[in-house]
Formats: sequence, C-alpha cells, structure tokens
Amino acid sequence: MPKRGGIPWQSKGCWTCRKRKIKCDQRKPECERCIKRDIQCLGYEKTRTFIYHSYEEPEKKHDAGNQLQRIARTHKVAPVRTVASEPMMREQVFSSFVDLCFPTHMDVSNVDMWRFLVQNFSILPGKSDMLEKTISSVSCLFLGKINHDDRMFNQGLRLYNSAVRQMAKMISQDAYSDDLVYTAVIFQEIESCYCPNGLQTWLAHIKGVNTLLKHYRHKAVSNPLIEAIYHRYQKLRTLMCSSAINMPADEYKYMTEEGDGSPLSELLKAFAELSPISVKVQSIDPSDYDACQDLLQHGVRAKEQLFAWYSEHHMAETISPSSPRHFTTTNMPSSKGLFEAPYSFTSFDCVLLHMYYWAALAMLLPMIFHAKTLIRSHRNSGIPAELLSQVTDPFLDEDYLCAGFYADEICRCMPYCMQDKMKNAGFHMTLFPLCAASQTYINFANLEKFAWCVKILEQADSRGHATAPYLVDISWNNWFLKNDSRPNVIVASSLREIFPDNTPSRELQNRIELIDE
Repeated sequence: MPKRGGIPWQSKGCWTCRKRKIKCDQRKPECERCIKRDIQCLGYEKTRTFIYHSYEEPEKKHDAGNQLQRIARTHKVAPVRTVASEPMMREQVFSSFVDLCFPTHMDVSNVDMWRFLVQNFSILPGKSDMLEKTISSVSCLFLGKINHDDRMFNQGLRLYNSAVRQMAKMISQDAYSDDLVYTAVIFQEIESCYCPNGLQTWLAHIKGVNTLLKHYRHKAVSNPLIEAIYHRYQKLRTLMCSSAINMPADEYKYMTEEGDGSPLSELLKAFAELSPISVKVQSIDPSDYDACQDLLQHGVRAKEQLFAWYSEHHMAETISPSSPRHFTTTNMPSSKGLFEAPYSFTSFDCVLLHMYYWAALAMLLPMIFHAKTLIRSHRNSGIPAELLSQVTDPFLDEDYLCAGFYADEICRCMPYCMQDKMKNAGFHMTLFPLCAASQTYINFANLEKFAWCVKILEQADSRGHATAPYLVDISWNNWFLKNDSRPNVIVASSLREIFPDNTPSRELQNRIELIDE
C-alpha cells in the first residue's frame, strides 16, 4: 500500500530564498533575510500531503543503473503471461495500440515524431529483448489505461520493470547500442502515460535521454531514427520540461546548434533564445541602465527572429478560420464569447508549428515589456513622474497585450486538435503550448479563459495523458500565487522549478470547487 507523508528533502524556506538558492531563516510571515535586503518575500508553500510508493529494498549505490532499478521497483505487479515472448500476440497488441493511439486519416508527422519512431522501432530487424519488451510495454500500458483493462495494464508494468533492469545492466557495463537510445525514448512515453508519483520520473527520463545522447552520440552510426531523435523529438521534450527558462549551458548549446534544416529545428533554435533572456530578467540590476537596454535589444532580436521564421516558411498560407461545426469533438468546453472562430490547417504539422510559434511569443513579449518598464522607470529615461504610471501600465503596452492575442490564437487551435478522430495524438504535443496560454491568462487575471484551458487539460487524461492532472494542479497553484493578494509575483513556468504534489492539497481543492460553483 502507498504511504503518506511529507515530501523528503523539500526546502521549507520562503519562495524568494528558494528561488535565490540561499538558506532561509523561515521567519513568518516574512523572512528576515528578505527584510534586511529590502526585497519582497513571496511567502511559504503551504503544507501538503502526497502519496508515494515505498521502495522494496534499501539502496546503497546511486549510479545510473541503480537509479533506473529504483524507478522499476515503484511499479511491482504480479507475474502474468508475457506478450513479448509470443510474436503473433505481440504484433496484434502493437497493431491495436497504433490504431487506438494515432489517427488513420493523416500522414505520419514530421513534427510530433513519436509515431514515426515507434512504428519504425517495431519493424527493426534483430531487436534486443530489452527493446522488444519496451515496445510491448508501452502498447499494453496504453491499451490497459484506455480500455480499463487491469490485466493488460499490469502486464505492461511487468514488461517495463524487466526492460528497466536490462537497461540498468547495459549502462553499468557501458555497453552501447542504438536500442539503448530507442528504449529510453519509449520510457519517456511510458512515464507520460503512467506517472502515479508525479512528474519527477518523467523529467528524470528526459534528462536521462539527453545524457545518453550526449555520451553515446559519437558512437552511434548516423541513421534516420537517431537523427530524428536528436534533432527533433528530444529537443521538443527538452523544451517541454525547461520552457526555455534558465537552461544549463550545455542544454542551451544543444538547442541552438545547427539542426537538420527542418522548420521545426529552426523554430526550436529561435525558441531557445528565451533562455538567456529569462536569465537576464531574473538577475538584472534595475539601476544599470545599459544592462536594461541590452535586455530590451536581446528581446526585440528574438521577436524579430521568430517573425522572420514565420515569414520564411510561408506559415500564413497554411491556416484559415473555420466553423466549430466542422469538428466532431466529445466533451469540448464551449468557447463562445471567449475566442474567435477556430482555425483549420492544411496539415497537423502546421497546427503544431503555429502553436509553438505562438507559445514562444506569448512567453517572450511579457519579458520585453518588463525590459521596457525598467528603462522607463530609470532616472535616465527623462519621463516625468506623473506619466510613469501610464507608460508602465501593462495593459497600455502593445507587446504585453499581444501576448494575450497569441494565447488566444493557441486556444483557437484546440477544436482542431481535440477532434475525436485525432485520438491520443491530438493532445500529445499540444499540452505545452496550451499551458503557455493558461500562464498568459494567469498574468492577465482572466479567469474565464484560464478555466477554459484547465478544462481542456482535464480532457487530456481520458485520452491517455497521465501528466495532465499534474499540469492542472500546477496551473491552479500558479493562479492563486499570481492573483491571491500578490499581483506582482512573477510565476515560474518551468516544470523543473515547480514540481507538483501527487494530489492537490485539500485547501487548493476547496478553492477550485468554490470557483467552479
């Protein structure tokens, strides 16, 4: 049985000290360190209860292999007859998985590479037993979850645990094969389908694949699968967990290096420029006028780079307004009075490219406004004091208002993505831009549009995306943090900085229920 308790090794300091990574004296309601430095103390995280699974055995070592084995032991199930040992059954299960997960009416995507990868993994000759088990595992887990088939689901867990142990052994022996990378990629997808202990394990797998690619890429023979993983698939996953906020130097280098020349690769390179800008926003000295000017120029260059990408690839030719009647969607929340007509696109790839382009702008433009505010508030600006409140009002600034426009554009894509015929794939890569839109509505204090985004996130869980409930919890926490008597708080948008609890706190649940009423 799962045990309940507090989060181990979790800092109890105030949000400001945790953000600055310094020790907090934990004085309440405001810590002494913040008071002495004349900076705003953001208060303390409320005590919460979460569910975690105890490990079966004590751990003595902490290498990569043991870490993978610890992950495996969190999912203990009773032995059942294995799919992986029977080729005919294995093929039938995989075929059912593909039919239920991916739409049949469109070509394989060049942006969301998951279908391309997993279908090619399945037909590779001479696959290792580890990769065979992993492919069968993700098939069983997804089918079991969607069809509420516990036996199928448990079989998937058993195969997953076995594959994790095999990978741990290979890593400990430094025995590289391409199957090692392919298996790690599928592990990421498994953790997005089944993450009972929060998003930490999913984030750990993303970091693990990045480490594998960095360590073994020089050993890998170039092939379409490895190239697709390196240049497209994994860069998107890296963006999802970092939100291009405060990326480490090696990660930023990976995201901005020369790609494969695809529109996605170039867009991700432009998106990654938000990272150094976010670092400057958080560390800038407002009294340094030149630094404020440099921040603004950096932001404007990034915006122009995104505009140039959109124009170069003629993206405007791939989109047109449509009618909600053209989309058959079960349980689609009404957007009447919130957004203009939904969009239709020439292909699903164009949907995804538009959504990530708009997400980048929705996240970038508030930082540009912040830079302009610093400059306008500086004594060297020459702006009279009586006009200062006007020129620093976000809702009188074109860039800030445009962030809301781009968030609306993202939401106008969701009726297309949520069509029943899109199946699981309609949500697979769209949750990140949807969260970027909800973050914008948090900053705008627009509860109606924010709540609409949350309802869409709640729908994603029913299509196999187990990360969705945690994203809902994060969104509500951010809403209350931003709009609960602390309007000037800058809410972090990186999943690395905000780890959700296993379940929302009781207080949070009560407040959400009051809003729903």
